[in-house]
This record gives sequence, C-alpha cells and structure tokens, in this order.
Amino acid sequence: MLLVAKNIISDSNLFFYLYNFSQSTTFEYNSDYSSSLYRFLCQYPENDLFYTSHNPILEHPADALRKALKNTYKVLKQLSEVDKESYDDCKECIREVFNQVDSFYDICFEILKCFFDPSNKKNIKNNKDWLKENKINCVNIFTSNVDTHSKFVSEINNLTKHNTWNFESFTFLYNKQIAIPSFYFGTVLHDKSIGPNQDIHKKWHGFQTGFSYDFIIRKLIAHIFLYQEKLFKCLQTTFPHIKLTAEKVNEQHLNKDLFELAFNTTINFLPNEYELPSGIFIKQNNNYLIQYPKNQRNKQPKLISWEINYNIETNPRTNKISGVLPYFQNIKPKQ
Repeated sequence: MLLVAKNIISDSNLFFYLYNFSQSTTFEYNSDYSSSLYRFLCQYPENDLFYTSHNPILEHPADALRKALKNTYKVLKQLSEVDKESYDDCKECIREVFNQVDSFYDICFEILKCFFDPSNKKNIKNNKDWLKENKINCVNIFTSNVDTHSKFVSEINNLTKHNTWNFESFTFLYNKQIAIPSFYFGTVLHDKSIGPNQDIHKKWHGFQTGFSYDFIIRKLIAHIFLYQEKLFKCLQTTFPHIKLTAEKVNEQHLNKDLFELAFNTTINFLPNEYELPSGIFIKQNNNYLIQYPKNQRNKQPKLISWEINYNIETNPRTNKISGVLPYFQNIKPKQ
C-alpha cells in the first residue's frame, strides 16, 4: 500500500537550532590529490617502521591506507548509483557503507601501531586497545578529535550487524518539485508500531526524522577526510623530525575520487539535515577544500509544503496497518 501524506509549515513558524562549529577543520588538497597522511606514510623511513615486527604481521601503513580508501570509495559510489526503488539493494548498500567507514576508522589505529616497537609491550588483539594499554599517548590526540564523529558510524554499524534490523525507505517531496530518496532505521515502538529509531534519528521540532542518501554520502566522505587529517596531525606531532617533501606519490587519485563524489552529490537534504554537521566541499582552480563539521543552512530551500510517499504493508491476518511517519507530528497510518 502506498501512503501519501502532506504537511504544510510556514517559515515564520520555524525555529532553527543554532550549532557552534567554530572549531571546524579545513583540509586543502592540491593537484597531486594525495593526502598529507599518505605522503607522510610513504616518506617515513622504512627501517623505522615496525609493521613486520607485530604478530600478526601488519601491512605497510601506506598500503593499508590506500586499500581502505579504495574500499570506502567503492561502497559509497555504489550507494550513490543504486536504484533507490530497490529496497533490498538499498538496504545492503547502507549496511556495506557503514561497515566500511567504520573499518576505515579501525585502520587508523592499525596504521598508528606500525610506528611502535611491540617488544616488551602487552599483547592485545584490538589495535586501539593495544595503543591505549601500552600507554602510547599519541592515540589520545587522535581519538579526542574524531571519536564524537566515529560514534555516529559505529552505532549504526553495530545495529546493521544484527541478523534482523529494520530499514524503511520513503520519498520526501518539497513543494511538489524536489523529490528526495530517503530512509530510516526502524524500531518497534511502545504501541508495537514501527517508527524511526530515536537513538539514531533525533527529533526535530517534535517530528520524527530520517536520513536522505545525499546527506549520508556527503557526511561520511567528510568523515574519511577528517580521519586522515587528524591522524596526520597526530603523527606529525609525535614524529616532528619527518618533514614532508614535494615528492609526488601515487595513491591512485582515491582522495580525488572521494572529493568528486561528494562535490557532485546534490545538497537536497531533509529539513533537519541542513542544520546537522556535514561537509562543505569547495573547488578553487586545481585545489580543493573540505570543511568539517559544517552545516548547509544557507542551502536550505524555503519550506512551504512537503509530501511523503511511503510503502507500508497490511497485516494479512488483521488487515490493519500501523507505523509512524517521519516529519509528521503524531500521525500514524491506520486502515
């Protein structure tokens, strides 16, 4: 059953939450397109690395980073191209994206581990725990800058690892013009209806909310750049004797591909997402800039009315339907 619901809201009745993103970070990449992190890993003296001394043996950190970038770009590109009308394909793409971005975060700790001699250290399997338990303080520099953002990804990734998890898709339509393919992670509510999981989807003006695909793609790509920048700063602080040279390196333009994917993803968000932290991607001649976390409030369209198209199923036994629509206050569809 296709349910079409409509809502009207005037600009004068909107109160916008204000966020302070004065601490946002700007990353600049030149025509080489490689990140400072990748160049640092390539130029660091091979004999001073310990990746072959660990058990199990680790990859060279530059190789580990390049592989993680490649895998992350692959799943984000698939998400951008997937048929948004295909429920199963979209659900699988979402699962893969959050799993891979969470894995990218984990690879950062594996990269850090390569710089430290395992001799006389506690043998702990988890790389992040190994660094912390062995009192390698630079890990705290990294986590203090990224853990708030990585938590957003890890919580969703943990949810999608369950054998059964609710994924609900819908289309949001602004002013009968801009259609935005969207989804939410569902949960069973107190009255046994299905609605957005409020641990993930925070309320906005009393409305339940969801995610647009465009917002998720841009936000998660910004995460990848943030992780790289903060890990580079961490290593640069710990090993200040290593000075980057102008030597060209080849990371297969993966950062460029990620930037272009984000840059070419439209800023057609759900109403609350214009106020949430995502990335701002700017081209300047042969350079490009990424700012994160930033919001896109200046891109927000004038809200007059919206509609939601939402496929819901009737219980074949009771012939009743129930659920909660995002962006509609206290509206539950019933037979």
